[in-house]
Amino acid sequence: MNKDIEELVKKQNDFEKKLLEKGESLSAYTREGLNVQLIDIQQKRKEAQQKIEGYNNFLIKNLQINSSQLNLKALSQSIEDRETYFKSELKKNKQLLEEYAKLEMYSENIATFLQSENAKRELEKFQKEFDDLKDTLEPVLIEEKLKTKSFLQHKIQEFFYETLINDLYRKIDPHPEFREVQFRADFEAESPRLDVFVKSKGDETLLIPNLYFSTAQINILSLSIFLATALNSSKYDCIFIDDPIQSMDSINVLSTIDLFRSIVVNHNKQIILSTHDENFHNLLQKKMPPKLFSSKFLELESFGKLKSD
Repeated sequence: MNKDIEELVKKQNDFEKKLLEKGESLSAYTREGLNVQLIDIQQKRKEAQQKIEGYNNFLIKNLQINSSQLNLKALSQSIEDRETYFKSELKKNKQLLEEYAKLEMYSENIATFLQSENAKRELEKFQKEFDDLKDTLEPVLIEEKLKTKSFLQHKIQEFFYETLINDLYRKIDPHPEFREVQFRADFEAESPRLDVFVKSKGDETLLIPNLYFSTAQINILSLSIFLATALNSSKYDCIFIDDPIQSMDSINVLSTIDLFRSIVVNHNKQIILSTHDENFHNLLQKKMPPKLFSSKFLELESFGKLKSD
């Protein structure tokens, strides 16, 4: 019994010690503190319930799952089932979207094809109208074009005094074979132009003088064209010429002087001529003496200064 008493006493001391420790730990809690903790816990519980209600509403609205009637395992299984379903639907929608994209692309091609077909029909319609107009109007236009070309060619000949040019050109006699000058308008080119040709008496072959004539021969041709225009001027009776005999041989020079004399006598024109060629100057004095032609010859000593006789 003493042994039992000792054990009980020992247990009693241990219990009192533990009771003292519990009392010390419980001394930190007061009723006011516990009330504050209770209020805080109730607030958190309220917030948690609101979140649970929001989650339940989300499940009902978006997944058609009422979680209030399910335990955690059943809820998890329902969510997995809905996830599988939505993934399957998403895959179908992606495939459908790809099909729609293809259809849209095909529709663009079809629209282009339809536009092309409509354009072809319009083109055929316009082509038929054009062919009808061409068959009707082309002969008339060709005839009018030929008449216009003939009229313009005639006017060109009159404007450039082609007959007179040829008379002057032959008097100087620059070329033994090509002795006729012709002006022809070219209306076939993109920009119409006027061409000058020369041809021989017994041949219809036309030559471009720039390609076949010497410098002297081209100068004679240019002088003939210039003199023909000057002779037909009713406003001026004076013709100014500067160095007309460049590159000419002696025969052409003599023929040119004879032509000048003929113009002075037959056309009543005054010619004022300048030259750097002293031989030509002296030859003019001999062939056109002042007593017969009322001519006057001046010589410059320097620029702007006459040489005294």
